[in-house]
Amino acid sequence: MSEVVKAGGQVMGGISAKKAGQAQKKLAESNTAVIRATTKENTIRERRAGKRKKGAVRNLNLSSTDVIEDLAAELELAALTSEYEGALQAQGFVNQGRIAKNRGDAAFYGSLASASGTLLSGASKAFTGGKTPAGSAGGSSLTTSTKTI
Repeated sequence: MSEVVKAGGQVMGGISAKKAGQAQKKLAESNTAVIRATTKENTIRERRAGKRKKGAVRNLNLSSTDVIEDLAAELELAALTSEYEGALQAQGFVNQGRIAKNRGDAAFYGSLASASGTLLSGASKAFTGGKTPAGSAGGSSLTTSTKTI
């Protein structure tokens, strides 16, 4: 009977680990959404700042369009860099969520395997009356009166 209780505890531990993994995944998904929204806003801010800088350069009445084009390219690069960094952060959170979920699932399935082993051990003890087979130190082989099977 104690094996049944032990097996139940193992399964409950696995269920708990699985739920924890699912909660961590949801947290990571939430963080991903925040990062994506923040990245979108940062990119918009970068582009607005770029427009202001281009306007300031134009107001200087520089005749060279090369200067303005170079500035525009640099400002767009800053905006794209911000967007890329945010996408990397978001993907990191997605990956963390997947890892957390997989760890929880693995713990759950591991607990099922442990519980199965515990129940089989208990069944074996019940079948043999709690004794190991004759002639064996740990129950690793069955013996008869004449030879090992």
